[in-house]
Amino acid sequence: MGHILDDILANNNSADLVSFLFSLENNAALKKKGEKISLSSELQENYQMKVVFLLFYTAIIYYIAQLLNKKGIPSPRYITCSGTASKIFNIIGGTDNIQKFTNLIFNEVQKSETKLILKQVPNPKEITCKGGLKMSQEDIEATPSKAYFFGTYILDGKESILAEELENLPADIVREVIENYKQFIKFFFKLNEKMSFAQYFGIEDNGAFARYEEVLTEDAEQDFATVLVERLKDFQQKDSFEDSLFFYPLSGGIFRLAAFIS
Repeated sequence: MGHILDDILANNNSADLVSFLFSLENNAALKKKGEKISLSSELQENYQMKVVFLLFYTAIIYYIAQLLNKKGIPSPRYITCSGTASKIFNIIGGTDNIQKFTNLIFNEVQKSETKLILKQVPNPKEITCKGGLKMSQEDIEATPSKAYFFGTYILDGKESILAEELENLPADIVREVIENYKQFIKFFFKLNEKMSFAQYFGIEDNGAFARYEEVLTEDAEQDFATVLVERLKDFQQKDSFEDSLFFYPLSGGIFRLAAFIS
């Protein structure tokens, strides 16, 4: 197990590191030794850090709602959560509260009365695999084309863009991405007025939310530029760009907020 951790640290991949730490909870070798390591439990007890996970989850649902708006599609009736990321429900506050919160986000974004149901299964990895195995050729051919919410009015008019189009972004596009990001951060903390973070998730404000908002937005332009430059290294100029610019300033903002709280 030690050499696996060494490889992950050598590659400097935070996503792999988090997945590794979550996996220790069900590690057979550790259980055999009577050792219990649970990242989920530790995060559940860190009430201040919960806001980082709630923000992360909100961003994903907000993005989906905006994308469906773009395509003229109403909110889904069901969302099935799979993968390690589904553990975020237990960290934040349980499926029932997250479901109510998800409906609130869709209602606010789509100006509708959503009755959405979240499905959380005990074997999230298996259900993803089973879904793929049961797909027929007709299912595969019927898969809709991808669509993206890039976070800027000009780019959202396209189904896809090339990586080379992002190498020298006009200032007005950058400003729009940053402004949309800042509006999302305000949207997130406004949700607290409609569904108390303290009551449903144990996240107390005590005057901290105003400072959190500053931390998330004060270096948004720098965060966006840094993430964009690094991400473009993974693309050839003529490659279709499949990221949403919406998440770029958020990536740096979440890192800063987690560091600030810790």
